[in-house]
Amino acid sequence: MKIVKYMISGIMIIFLILSVIPYLITLQSETLNLERPFYNSLFVDVSDTKLHYRVWRSEDIRGNILLVHGLGGSTFSWEKAADILNDKGYFVIAVDLPAFGYSSRESGFDHSQENRSDLLWKLVDEIEMSHLMGHNENWTLVGHSTGGGTVATMAVAKENKVKEVILVAGALFNRDPSVTSLVLKYPPASKWMEVLLNRLLINEKRVEEILLSAYGRQPDEREVNGYLLPLKIEGTERALVDMVKSAGSIDFNSYKNMSVPIYGIWGTEDKWVELDQAERVERILPHFMLYTIEGAGHMAMETHVEECTDIILNIID
Repeated sequence: MKIVKYMISGIMIIFLILSVIPYLITLQSETLNLERPFYNSLFVDVSDTKLHYRVWRSEDIRGNILLVHGLGGSTFSWEKAADILNDKGYFVIAVDLPAFGYSSRESGFDHSQENRSDLLWKLVDEIEMSHLMGHNENWTLVGHSTGGGTVATMAVAKENKVKEVILVAGALFNRDPSVTSLVLKYPPASKWMEVLLNRLLINEKRVEEILLSAYGRQPDEREVNGYLLPLKIEGTERALVDMVKSAGSIDFNSYKNMSVPIYGIWGTEDKWVELDQAERVERILPHFMLYTIEGAGHMAMETHVEECTDIILNIID
């Protein structure tokens, strides 16, 4: 009996030590220019959340486009495409979702697609009042990867405000809550995850490896820094853990009755959201139209920007 008691006591001591250690580890972060990261950066407080967005204005507005990035991305993911779309006369907005880019990282934020949708529609209302002033036409919503789920949810919420939805390697299908999300409800486990993200993910070598896989080619220094620098902002790790705990999509059946046209643009070599997912959407949604870009990976709007924007313009013109 004494041996069992000693074992239990030992396990409890180890458990307590492991629960305390992550709080003693200092997370590495950098001080960046958060006031104006880009020449066209703007900030707005929406529902107590500070959102960073970028505006590409046009004299004669042909239409309004909202660009939403995917996991780990930011407005940087869209800037090449935004330049081209703006040159064609479109008023373009790209936004950083909470926890990403230069938007806020408050603890406990609800990262569900439904809440993201509500937040972005409030942002659109702000933009229409402050920038468009009478040009409040319906919006073309373009989302990459998990951002595809965000814009599709926006369309379900306000069909009357949406001209069309375009998914670039869009992730629509909901995933069941993972064991990880349940474990992370224990605060020390969340703190350990923050430490691991800080030490193992948020560094130049790891970001370069991720982009190599997503791009399907070697990223250059500017591309690596474009993704790495926002991840180094203080609070990113905690915000990413919150995202794992609260992320969730609406029921896929919600898209079936949507009258808004929905399109997909996929790279044939996408290893992250593979082409068969687009084909699955195509089978379920009769109004879905799929375009493919030969040889492109997961980030076609960056690596094959001309082909990708040509398709977008063909859809919306």
